[in-house]
Amino acid sequence: MSNPTQQWQQWQQVQQQQVQQQQVQQQQVQRQQVQQQQVQQQQVHPQPYLRPLEQEPYNAPSHTTTIPALDQAPIRFIDTRTQRGIRARDMLNGAFLYLSHAEEPLPIPDEIKSKVTVRVHPRGYRPFSKPKYIRDTEGRPITYSKMAQRVAEVLNEYLELPETRETMPPPGCVRLGPGGIGFEHIFIETLYHKSRGSFQPEIAIYVS
Repeated sequence: MSNPTQQWQQWQQVQQQQVQQQQVQQQQVQRQQVQQQQVQQQQVHPQPYLRPLEQEPYNAPSHTTTIPALDQAPIRFIDTRTQRGIRARDMLNGAFLYLSHAEEPLPIPDEIKSKVTVRVHPRGYRPFSKPKYIRDTEGRPITYSKMAQRVAEVLNEYLELPETRETMPPPGCVRLGPGGIGFEHIFIETLYHKSRGSFQPEIAIYVS
């Protein structure tokens, strides 16, 4: 027979096991409740998604497009969390933590000069362009992060123009500015090389 001390220890062990089991069960119930709440919230407030902002493609003069460099793959700006485009506002503010290849140099060929023109032309709006340096002072390509920031600067300046903010686009076109798509809704996805000295970004907009 076990002595009273052993019996007391055994009883304590049983009690501890029961308490642990109850705690595990409570945690499981809490997790299930949280999951149910998340599902309900998603049903009431669907997750936002990105869709392309339609643009008029830039058509460069033929004499500026006859270089092999135009056959290069487009430059992609990827958020490592979503594998989609990167938020322009983050790029403007220097928040590059989730930008893939942030500090790697851009894969641009030698034919590309130090300064290029970044062009945007949302459908229903006038085109806009801005020169930006794509190489550093020693002639080396700048990094993904610096280029993303410069594209974001162009987009921010474009959206702040009175002409952009006051334009009422035709039916079927996205409204930019007050009451429509603001800079905080803009994502940069891809940068296309359109001519010897011109790039046009592919833009996505955040829709809730």
